[in-house]
Amino acid sequence: MTSIGIEKLTDKELFVLHERCECAAKKNQAPLDTAPAERQRRGDHGDQASRSA
Repeated sequence: MTSIGIEKLTDKELFVLHERCECAAKKNQAPLDTAPAERQRRGDHGDQASRSA
């Protein structure tokens, strides 16, 4: 875990950090948003028990 000491950042630095975090969150959310449709398209309904039996 990396400590960045945000309490010492200026308002401008906090704004930039917020923008970067927001951008990363949106980028990482996209695959999660499409996963249910992709599973349905593949016919995978998350039924782990039937696959391992």
